[in-house]
Amino acid sequence: MLAYFGIYRVDKNKITIKVDISWDESWVGTEQVRLFTIDGDKLHVEALPQPYANSDGKIMRGVLIWEREGTFSLPSAP
Repeated sequence: MLAYFGIYRVDKNKITIKVDISWDESWVGTEQVRLFTIDGDKLHVEALPQPYANSDGKIMRGVLIWEREGTFSLPSAP
């Protein structure tokens, strides 16, 4: 599990998040850098290699792929 949030900035294909709250308290106050690409309906997000608390500190590189599932529209007002 990973969960964190904070203010972010984007520069080309890099997003940097200044972490305010995190499941891993050691991330609070740090900047987490992720690289991303968009390929059609897919968003690829890749973490730089770093130690992860839930893996006994092993150096890992997380990769997340989101895929758009059709279009979204709000229902009409009655």
